[in-house]
Amino acid sequence: MIKKTMILKVSAGLMVSCLIIDIILTVYVGSTIPNYSQLTCTLSSLGASRSPASNLMSYWWIFLGLTQVIFGFTIMFYYQFQSKKFKTTALLIIIYGIGEGFGSGIFKANFTPENTLTTSAIVHDILGGIGIAAILPLPLFINQLKTNTSTKLNKYPQIAFIIGLMSLLLFLGRYAENQNGLIAVYKGLWQRIFVLNSYIVLLYMAYTLSNDRYKHHE
Repeated sequence: MIKKTMILKVSAGLMVSCLIIDIILTVYVGSTIPNYSQLTCTLSSLGASRSPASNLMSYWWIFLGLTQVIFGFTIMFYYQFQSKKFKTTALLIIIYGIGEGFGSGIFKANFTPENTLTTSAIVHDILGGIGIAAILPLPLFINQLKTNTSTKLNKYPQIAFIIGLMSLLLFLGRYAENQNGLIAVYKGLWQRIFVLNSYIVLLYMAYTLSNDRYKHHE
């Protein structure tokens, strides 16, 4: 029988590998599309129907979301006898994977000829918003789950949460009436800062959870 620890390590390793690949892939794909800017264009536009990489990115985001969902359920299974905080942490990761992974991959961010959102894009934004709402508070659970008294990383959760909140607020500036404003124009930059910050949080939690840094009883 495969040990639960090994299952956790494998699921964590798979998700971490995919997070790193996702960063590389989006940068590479974006660089191959004419007139696409990493600073001013959103990640969602890479998967839109008009993008030459539409299918590639859609399938990839679904798979990426799946690795996050699997990791979340593995946490629930491995830490099933621990406090509800572990279950909440796992649930937030699962919701993020479904919202940002499945939501982005299945529902494309398409626009009509009149430059209005299609039904697919509306669902895309709703599911993405749910995913963002789940990942944003995740850093605050790090210290709540930790059982040692080390203070080396005690400030990291708060810093990660602040970075996530500020970059999200800047990204929401894309809905501003003045689309030529500095904040609205660089929506791609704010989104990438938010995503990178979220990925670092997931990387950290994957490392600590899979290395038994928290209380666990077999």
